[in-house]
Amino acid sequence: MEKLKIAVIGAGRMGTKHIGNLSAYFKDDVEISGILCSTPQSTMEKAKDLNLPYFNSIDEINKANTDGVIIAASTNKHTYTAKQILRKGIPCLIEKPLTANLAEAKELIKIAAENNTFILPGHIEHYNPTYLALKRAISLPFRNIKAYRVGNTQGRKHDTSVVLDLMIHDIGIIQELMPKASPALSANMMKKTIGKTTPKSG
Repeated sequence: MEKLKIAVIGAGRMGTKHIGNLSAYFKDDVEISGILCSTPQSTMEKAKDLNLPYFNSIDEINKANTDGVIIAASTNKHTYTAKQILRKGIPCLIEKPLTANLAEAKELIKIAAENNTFILPGHIEHYNPTYLALKRAISLPFRNIKAYRVGNTQGRKHDTSVVLDLMIHDIGIIQELMPKASPALSANMMKKTIGKTTPKSG
């Protein structure tokens, strides 16, 4: 069977993870048709580093050479990039947050439908083995859920809020566990430094 050809737009931290997973776990079924970064120079350097083909521009990506696209660029580039790909009838996996606001998300959904294709949001935590085990283990209804996300944010992009960047995973999981609930949502981030902890707005 012919392999699926997947392009990756944005080969930074998350894009590189996608490439690594495709290469490690789906190498018999998937091939990387090419990568595209924010500049021609960074694209060529990354392609050389990963030993992968690359595209010089988004115009080179089409249905003849690509079956699907992973968009892992900065959030502020998601809508612009996805519009061009979806209008070619190519499905997209778009890293979360899908877009910067609801209006842009609705616009992408409309464009996908008009071009007989689809969008997959990158809510990978729904497939986390720990979460899947939790779903199998619980049966009682929930009254409330608190989520604490602790980790090093070094190396993450800061072009979006902590709510859209990280809390969105927890919101998605809570909505799946409590589908009839309309929870009030709030978030804040604590920046921990040596000797003190400083609250930051989220």
